[in-house]
Amino acid sequence: MSCAGLVGYQGRVADAVVIRGPSIGPLAIALQAEADGSDLAAWAISTGIDLGAIGLTVAYRDDDSDTTTQVAATTSIAGVTLAASYASLGSGADGNSIYAKVSGIKLAYTETGGITAMGANYDVDLGGATMRLILDDDEGGDTTIGVQWMYSL
Repeated sequence: MSCAGLVGYQGRVADAVVIRGPSIGPLAIALQAEADGSDLAAWAISTGIDLGAIGLTVAYRDDDSDTTTQVAATTSIAGVTLAASYASLGSGADGNSIYAKVSGIKLAYTETGGITAMGANYDVDLGGATMRLILDDDEGGDTTIGVQWMYSL
């Protein structure tokens, strides 16, 4: 789940159910549950509040190997979305991120446990489906270029 509608990669998730509750005024909530065939493999919950031009979100995820707590703030100015977040992992690798969305291109710079990463993606509406073009560059790792297909029922 992303926090504050940001890039929010979590890898491929099979057998997951996401429930987004209706907003109550400026307050919203979402829940995600993932199964691995025999039990609940991971779960996440997020909630946020819109305060005019500023949005605040908190999220928590437990995937049986680590937990993550994240807080984020976002704002839009003249069609440009800017955001920042802080995440604390149960394993102790805390991190922070800055984001921007300009003309539909989402850009992210993150630092977690002293390791930096940069990413970008762009969504193409295909009418009933969305194709996401992805570029991801992790410090000390390979640069990844990918395509993700998303469908809504």
